[in-house]
Amino acid sequence: YCWNQNQPYSCIIDALSMLCRQLCQLDLLLESIRQEILSALNKEGRVLLNFVPAMRDVIGVDHEEVLELKGRERQIRLERVVRRFIGVVASYCPLVVKLDDLQWADGATLDFIRSLATSTKLRGLLLVCIYRENDADAKRNM
Repeated sequence: YCWNQNQPYSCIIDALSMLCRQLCQLDLLLESIRQEILSALNKEGRVLLNFVPAMRDVIGVDHEEVLELKGRERQIRLERVVRRFIGVVASYCPLVVKLDDLQWADGATLDFIRSLATSTKLRGLLLVCIYRENDADAKRNM
């Protein structure tokens, strides 16, 4: 993945966008799990849609607006919604996500990745995280 240092979560957005494209190519799988995804999102589909616009092809665009949160509360809700989505998809087909160049990731992105990696409720997800130790900022970020 190419890291956009000016946009937090850029690698997460890229990975989820790629997953959306792959799901759309698997029509039968998507049709069989779409309702379960929507149920898992529990009226928070707009959070996922705002985060990953490509999600419209998976969950549609008709979702209620959600209460605007700030700071850590917003991050917690976003992490929860993404975990729910990944949890449903990974329960049907295991996911392997490779995240490269983590030395360039911002703190919020690293926290997000950490929340995915340490979740006890996610099954069927393998995160492969790569960083270059010799980069000046790598030790500070990791």
